[in-house]
Amino acid sequence: MRQGLAEAHRQSTVAARALPVEIGFLARHGYAPNALLQASALASFAGIPVDEFLIKGGYIPEQEFYRALASELGLPFTSSPRLSSRAHYPNSILAGLAPAAGQAAGFILAPRGPTLTQLLRTRHPPGGPLLITTPSILARAVIRAQSRAVAYRAAHELPDRRRDLSSLHGASLAQIAALVALALVASFAGVMVPALTIALLGAALSPLFLGLIVLRLASSMLGASVEPTTRLPRQDDAALPVYTVIAALYRERRVASRLVAALSRLDYPPAKLDIKLVLEADDPQTLAVLRRIAMPGFIEVIIAPPGEPRTKPRALNVALPLAQGDFTVVYDAEDVPDPDQLRKSVATFACLPDEFACLQARLTIDNTDDSWLARMFTIEYAALFDVFNPGLAEIGSPIALGGTSNHFRTAVLKEVCGWDAWNVTEDADLGLRLSRLGYRVADLLSAIISI
Repeated sequence: MRQGLAEAHRQSTVAARALPVEIGFLARHGYAPNALLQASALASFAGIPVDEFLIKGGYIPEQEFYRALASELGLPFTSSPRLSSRAHYPNSILAGLAPAAGQAAGFILAPRGPTLTQLLRTRHPPGGPLLITTPSILARAVIRAQSRAVAYRAAHELPDRRRDLSSLHGASLAQIAALVALALVASFAGVMVPALTIALLGAALSPLFLGLIVLRLASSMLGASVEPTTRLPRQDDAALPVYTVIAALYRERRVASRLVAALSRLDYPPAKLDIKLVLEADDPQTLAVLRRIAMPGFIEVIIAPPGEPRTKPRALNVALPLAQGDFTVVYDAEDVPDPDQLRKSVATFACLPDEFACLQARLTIDNTDDSWLARMFTIEYAALFDVFNPGLAEIGSPIALGGTSNHFRTAVLKEVCGWDAWNVTEDADLGLRLSRLGYRVADLLSAIISI
């Protein structure tokens, strides 16, 4: 019996040495070496860190992986870390390292990728006592410990850095005074000389309406194609970058499971998906629905700390600093994107110069037959996303984004401070702000169905 156990231990040790160091220890904690070796080969073929391949691919639950890691290192594992006020958002989350609460309390560590490899090779963790936890638990703990700082940054980063580009302070006193004076003059003139006032207003506004009509006619005549004219090559998984997906949900319990199912069908390597669902703290119903779902390892749920204003852009700004992808896309809770949309986005960006910071995918409605009003919405969406916006993109005009299925270069999105939390038309605002800052928007020939 003892000889059999010793032989099994020896074989697992030999197998562990043949595996990459970041997963080799799993062979000593009950996982089949052959399966780990196969996972390592697949991860290498796809250009993905093997630890992320196992966790995001759903082969090993995140907590099981990090409990085994803690056992391997002889360190305690915690599922409820208490963090010091010195924990930093987002750096502590991105680094996988945060100071624990209390004097000489040490650090909470959630290593992954190169950090995990280095830790297992050297066996010399940072100074002070250490506790191991998972990246998702650490992220929740940091946001909870720094809730005020997170809420402030999400609402005020843009107005603090570029006051002139934010709606926080609204119109200036001079603008309000000018509008009031203009309204008074127009009202007085309308009473005293109505015919002349109407004629002058018509003459003043006619060039504006004429310009709008000419712009729409020109965009519709540019021949925007509904179907792709050229077939984009399918890229190898190893060549694909990490892609961040952000969706803000508020009281969306009816469609939350549908969204998770749609995101799970995306044709993209799971370990290269960085999906973040942002919920509000006072929405336990949606959170309860998500907890009942067998959530894929590449989907993370973030609870936005309470704060003002209570807007979708503020929720998106909570997740943006944590985006790890080269590209970031925004979806709404009711969206069902084409499974290959992310691949099309990567291929399209590769063909465009760096000045193109955003791609707007085309939207359509899936309840067209429900009513006359739904059919009108379908016609409006088709005119806007299949004709007007592609025409504007063709002539290099600013584009008011549609608010969903906007694909961004993540570095540019962070550079322009994300969305204006104080502007309820955050999509249109961001599209025009990108144009003001010298960036362009292009059309993405990929559909997204919205209820």
